Amino acid sequence: MPEIYDIKRDPQYSDERSETYRKNFYKSFYSRRDFLKNKVSGFDEKTEVLTEKGFLFFKDLNRSCRVASLVNGFLKFVKPLFLGKKKWDGLIYLIQSRSVDLVITPNLKLFYKEARHSSYSLKPISTITFQNLNLKSNCNWIGNNIDWFLIPSIKKGLNKHKIITMPQIRIKMDYWLEFLGYFLSEGSTTGYKRSGYIRIRQKRGNKRDKIRILLDKMPFRYREYESGFRINDKQLFQFLKKYGKAHEKYVPTDIKMLNIRQLKILFNSLVLGDGHISPRGYISYYTSSQKLKDDLCEIILKIGFSPTVYTRIRQIKTDMKFARKNENAIILKSYRPSYTINVRKSKNLKIISNKHIKKSNYSGVIYNLKVPSNIIYIRRNGKCCWCGNN
Repeated sequence: MPEIYDIKRDPQYSDERSETYRKNFYKSFYSRRDFLKNKVSGFDEKTEVLTEKGFLFFKDLNRSCRVASLVNGFLKFVKPLFLGKKKWDGLIYLIQSRSVDLVITPNLKLFYKEARHSSYSLKPISTITFQNLNLKSNCNWIGNNIDWFLIPSIKKGLNKHKIITMPQIRIKMDYWLEFLGYFLSEGSTTGYKRSGYIRIRQKRGNKRDKIRILLDKMPFRYREYESGFRINDKQLFQFLKKYGKAHEKYVPTDIKMLNIRQLKILFNSLVLGDGHISPRGYISYYTSSQKLKDDLCEIILKIGFSPTVYTRIRQIKTDMKFARKNENAIILKSYRPSYTINVRKSKNLKIISNKHIKKSNYSGVIYNLKVPSNIIYIRRNGKCCWCGNN
């Protein structure tokens, strides 16, 4: 039996009597009925969906997940009207190019426009004649405007008998976002028993000057060394250490919900740290953190651009000093993925034609969900776009 999400069991909807609720309920009812009667449309198991919790595979979605939906050109996070999965043994469409990667059933609707038209359409892929179609990949976003950021208070022991409470630190949000970008790209924390410090590495002149100008505006004392900057502040250290090591870093959800102007501040400082801008203006960003990679893809979408992710496996450095001292030491090579996120600015549209379309037989599980606007944001093998859901 397919696993179906029944909207009638969802407490969020059970008490509502609005016209919108009635329409959405019947949409979900007929979607469930069609799914059960083999009028199936769906995605393969390697397709991810953008949610408030980041990119998730369909199999990892649950009732609490709010998924990214396109409503009149704006990104909105909404609860699915239903979730479904089913075994599939039959024809499937593969759309694969430098910027597109979709594996979908014949009945699934694409959200596209023809090259000479200005408006988008939702039609099943099996009914479309592929002559230079554009798949939408950008959106508008209305986020929160927050003026101040608060670093929580902590208790600090002056000695064995006296403990004081350090008050909250109030920082302008714009300053904090710029600092957070530098820290996530080039920063680290080092802790001791009773203290700790933050280090931001940057040797190059212009970039180093920008970091110094920012630190002068913030309420922390710092020292400048040849390799970068060091901030000795226990309260800041206690707050930042939760971000972990380089492969564990991430952008908090409340930060990702900010408006476009503030998200661009964070984005620009991230790129200044671990990014690259080519002479022609193409932007790339590099990270070893899977979570930061997903968070940055979401930020890029919200500021009006389109991300594409490339993954490679790299060997992690081995402690050769220990191996040389110990003849019996066994050197274990370990590997970890690293990610390159390319930012697409021009037109924010993906172009596909007949040569990018293939038909194939597929035997496996397919997944789908239903949202009121019928458009969701998906990613497969690092390539993102908006697509119909049913």
